[in-house]
Amino acid sequence: MKPVDDKVVDSIQSKGRGSKIFTNDNIQTLRDNPNQWYEMASTIGDENYMGVMASYVSSARYFRDRLKGTENLDIEFKGSQSKHDQSARLFVRVIGDTTNGTN
Repeated sequence: MKPVDDKVVDSIQSKGRGSKIFTNDNIQTLRDNPNQWYEMASTIGDENYMGVMASYVSSARYFRDRLKGTENLDIEFKGSQSKHDQSARLFVRVIGDTTNGTN
């Protein structure tokens, strides 16, 4: 271990890694269609389907909190998993009032 100057640490730019589920396009689609459920991610025939489901739910929780705080956008999510076909699915919608009859 060695000490480093503050300039070294300050020059690190953390961009984070992008989400494959909550892309900007997907978030915009949710925003444009409040109360419409979308299947955001799914896997079938994966013996690690429970771990995949945990990852989906973790990502959805993170983005629910992030979007509510930064964009005042409230999302709801539900997960579904099946031992029979070793599947996991994540469904998401934006909660909001609309005039298109989807309330």
